[in-house]
Amino acid sequence: MTPPVRLSVALVVATAAACVVPGVGPVAASVLPHVAIVALVMVVGSASGWLTNRRAAAVLGDGLWGVLNRVASLGMLLLPDAPTGTLGLLDGLHPWAVAVAYLVVIDVAVSVSHAWMHRDARLWPIHEVHHNQTVWQPTLYGRGHILEGVRSAVAVAVAGWLLGGDRSALWVLGLVFPLSGYLAHLPWRLPVGPLAYVIVTPQYHAIHHSADPRHHDRNFGGVTTLPDLLMGTACWDFDAVREYGTGDVPAWEADQPTVAAAARAWWGGLWHPVRRWRQRTLQEAP
Repeated sequence: MTPPVRLSVALVVATAAACVVPGVGPVAASVLPHVAIVALVMVVGSASGWLTNRRAAAVLGDGLWGVLNRVASLGMLLLPDAPTGTLGLLDGLHPWAVAVAYLVVIDVAVSVSHAWMHRDARLWPIHEVHHNQTVWQPTLYGRGHILEGVRSAVAVAVAGWLLGGDRSALWVLGLVFPLSGYLAHLPWRLPVGPLAYVIVTPQYHAIHHSADPRHHDRNFGGVTTLPDLLMGTACWDFDAVREYGTGDVPAWEADQPTVAAAARAWWGGLWHPVRRWRQRTLQEAP
């Protein structure tokens, strides 16, 4: 095994062991799937020859982002239960019907707020850290500023207030949303036939991350293409994506597959919006 692969496997073992430690177990259990995917990408990438030094650095860097964001988002799906009162639009329906309704409403709400972050110059620096990455691989799903969780939390909370209903089946959303996110960032096309026009696939979401200006502000959907159909932002140009990123590789980007480099990248990305806002303020100053 190469050092990055050994490190990834060791992190999986350590995280799995932590799952049984009192007080730490729930956090470790939330993080474990993401850490496992980091290790899987490392192992498969190493075996296939895909894992260059640059790609290993990206996987570890994005992997750390994902771990910290998973910790920060613990309990997010419980937010619909927080309000003491709801409009109760789904009261009386079967729990699984309620879960499907939540899936659709949250998907639309999160996608609309996603589009807002792209189009508002004040919000874009927060989301930009997810798009600066030029290496297309599954753990990119975990890379995002911690403030990204705010928009998701608000969308979930609003859905809960509007819909109400029996939420005993909502646990399934804790599987669907992450699974869709990791699948959407796979570096190959999924052969799903006509479903490629219904669910968010790697070939669909790759357009959203394309460096080609023709693809900017397209394909905001997270689980289904419905939000983009509603907003008129759907693009099916599956074969046109050649490069990823914004064209601007930040100085804080991880350049070595080490925990230290990943930590520096996370810290640099954490302050990225502040630097962007400061630059904008200086440019607008008389």
